[in-house]
Amino acid sequence: MYYSVDLIYDISDNYKYNDFDKPYLFKGGCLDMEIFKKRNKLKFIKKKLKNVKFDVELYENKRNMGETKVKKTKNSRFSKIYRRIIQDTPPYNYLAEVDLLEYDINDCLMDKFHMKMDNYKEEEGNLLFFGKNARSGCHYHSHEDYILNQVVGKKIVYMFDYYDNKVEMHGLFSGRANFTKDNFFDMDLSNMKVYKVELEEGDSLFIPPWWYHAVEGVGLNLSITKVYPRNNYNYLFDKPYMLLLVILSIITDNMEYLLLYILLILAIMILIYFK
Repeated sequence: MYYSVDLIYDISDNYKYNDFDKPYLFKGGCLDMEIFKKRNKLKFIKKKLKNVKFDVELYENKRNMGETKVKKTKNSRFSKIYRRIIQDTPPYNYLAEVDLLEYDINDCLMDKFHMKMDNYKEEEGNLLFFGKNARSGCHYHSHEDYILNQVVGKKIVYMFDYYDNKVEMHGLFSGRANFTKDNFFDMDLSNMKVYKVELEEGDSLFIPPWWYHAVEGVGLNLSITKVYPRNNYNYLFDKPYMLLLVILSIITDNMEYLLLYILLILAIMILIYFK
């Protein structure tokens, strides 16, 4: 039997300004997006993105999606990706975690994804997910708040807190340390504490850090996930493993700068030595 997350129908001051302390399903939470005023949302998005090139994930089969076992990525125009997703034949195309803020996207489209929460928290990411009966591997986010906003179609999200279940993770230096080794959709859930959330168009799911989640799209679906910084990271200090991962992720994200600093220091030391 699955557990249910708390349900809300309005954002009080508690949700506006504070960090997320647990998941919440906000029914109709993103209906204030201008995109919902469009008669055919997907057609409008396709028109605005048709010539934009994205790195799309290709999978041999849908099962591999549950392990995020990507066959390869390919840089393609959205119009071609759209056609392949509609066809739903191998290799299966899936646009996952594509940050629209990193692309030159027409403001006419980006403005359509503005929501009330953006007035209270500064966006760090505006992630596009688009696929057909697509799945995501079971993973967690380490240090931001996420809101999954269902724009087109339906989506099912399975969740559990970091300490709810004992699961085996990929190695610390694997590049996938926040993903489970096993395919969630193959796991025996009978002795696990798992929350199940069914999202319909217009619904929003608040996802705090360190909550595992595996996602399954129902038919053709598209969502926009907003990423917001947290006000504090005090919760990390009673979880040493988590704190280590955050530090490593920061180092990895800034590796180029660190290498430049190291080379600069070495060059200065060499100059001093031979002076």
